[in-house]
Parts: sequence; structure tokens; C-alpha cells
Amino acid sequence: MSTSLPRILAIWIALSPAAAGAVSFTVAPGAAGGAGAACALGPADVCNSPADTTNTTFALAAFLGLGAGDVVDALSFNEGPPPPPFPPFGAVALRFSVAPGAAGPGLPGAPDPAAIYRSAGGGTAVLDISSAALGLAAGDDVSGFENLDTPVPSPDAIFFSLAPGSPSLGALFAPGDIFLVLPGGGAFGLFINAESLGLCTVRSGCGADDNLDAVVVNTDAWVGVGMLPPVIQVGGGLLFSVGPGVIGPGLPAGTLPGDVLLSLGGGASALYAGAAALGLAAGDDLDALEIVPEPSGFVLVALGLLGLGLVRRRREG
Repeated sequence: MSTSLPRILAIWIALSPAAAGAVSFTVAPGAAGGAGAACALGPADVCNSPADTTNTTFALAAFLGLGAGDVVDALSFNEGPPPPPFPPFGAVALRFSVAPGAAGPGLPGAPDPAAIYRSAGGGTAVLDISSAALGLAAGDDVSGFENLDTPVPSPDAIFFSLAPGSPSLGALFAPGDIFLVLPGGGAFGLFINAESLGLCTVRSGCGADDNLDAVVVNTDAWVGVGMLPPVIQVGGGLLFSVGPGVIGPGLPAGTLPGDVLLSLGGGASALYAGAAALGLAAGDDLDALEIVPEPSGFVLVALGLLGLGLVRRRREG
């Protein structure tokens, strides 16, 4: 029993995503950055920050195959959570940002669209990484977020979506589509189309396009670890959030822009974590997303094992 507690604590520490670790993110147009900002901070550039008030460029828009006027509004790497089914919300936590204007009754202090929050439910969230720690300034807005830091090119792929009006969408693509860039960069391809997530698109006969503005992609849902699936896939093995005013036929009734949804595949999605559970108001727009282990369960297990060990020692004594 003497080694059980250290082992449990070691697992907890390994799983707990310390804010001091480097993160990658994108920003909405007009970001100014703080004094320590060295990232290009274009709306289609990916930045890195060790959460020490500085940031650098991780990948320029050209690496993603994007150009002037394009805006990345969701970001994910093929890393992070275990293969689906995803653990239930509460057993894991969600890291997220909010769009400007959020009320966030369960957020600490005045909501900051350039900060990263963390929630495991219960209608509350904590400040995980401040905007200043990311090297951002008041008025900046984090539009996409990824926990892990990897050298360019990424080991598998970079996944993203584009905001409405981005020139690279052209006539073929929609702001609900998810794209990927393979190692080497320079061009993007379609990974999952909006319709397979249950979203509306003009090309499918809807009057308007639904916008996907946060995503967590785990390709282990389809193939072995470290392998990419075909370029075009049906939905599945991913979490996402949508912008205001969505009307997708495959979305849960009453979907809010602060809800986190789970793709079921075949044009349907289900509620994974509701806005209220995250500490958000009904009109708040969740603007970036990542899934992380929730270490509180490991702490309780460790304390329980410690108590059992003490009782056993007293009886043996």
C-alpha cells in the first residue's frame, strides 16, 4: 500500500493539464496582442504561448492554405482525448473561451473573450489561462484553442473551420465544414462536411449556412492511433459548438451557442455539455474548445487509498 498513493498522485499529475504548459490558439480579426506578443496575430494564423505573457507564431495562414480575408474560428490537432466513446462531462473537463458580449453567470469576474476557462459542470467555471498570460490584450478574442504544443508540421494534421465570409470557402464549402492540413502544409482539404454533423448549408437546400465555431477532433474514432482517415468522413468522434441562430435538422432541439455537442454520425448530433452546466448564459457563444482530464476524481481515490492504508497499518500494528 505504501506505493499506491504516490502512483495515484503521479497519474493525477500526469493527466492534469497544467496551465503552465504551452498552448496553441487563433484569434479573431483585430487582435492587438500584449507587450510580449511576437505572433503575427492574423485571423488565420496559429499562435503558441507557454502562458508566460508571451506568444510566437506556430503556423502562418499560408501553411494552412489560407489567404487574405480568411478567418479561422475553430482549431484542433489530432491529439488529446482517448478514443470514443468520450467520457461523460464531469469525468472530464472542458476548456473554452467565450465570444465578446458573454454574460457568463458562472464565470469568475467579468467574462474575457481572450481568456481560457475550465469547467467540469455544476454551472461554474474557473479562469484557467488569463488573456495576459497568453500575451493578448484587452479586446482581443481567442477563436480557436488547442492544449498541446507540437512543432510545425504537426504530427498528423491541423483541423479547423472557417468563419462565414472567408474567401477560401468559395462556392463549394460552408462555415460548418471541418478542414484539415496534412504535414508539410500549404493546402487544405475537406475532412467532415457540415451536413454529416446535422448542420444546415445552402448547398443542401437550407436558406442559410450554420456556423461551426469550436471543435475537438479525435481521428482515433475511425482508425488506429496516429493514422489519418480518408479526407472526407462522416461525423463521429468529435465535439463541437455552433454559432448563434443555427437551424440544422440534425441538432438537438433548442441548441444554444454555448452548448457542446457530440457528433453521432449520419447527420445527427447530441448534447454533450449544456451551456448552463458550463456557467454560461443562454445567449453566450462558446468560441473555442478543448477536452481535458478532470483530476478531482483521482484526488478522491488517492485520499481514499491513503485512509485505507492508515487503517490497515493500525490493525497490523
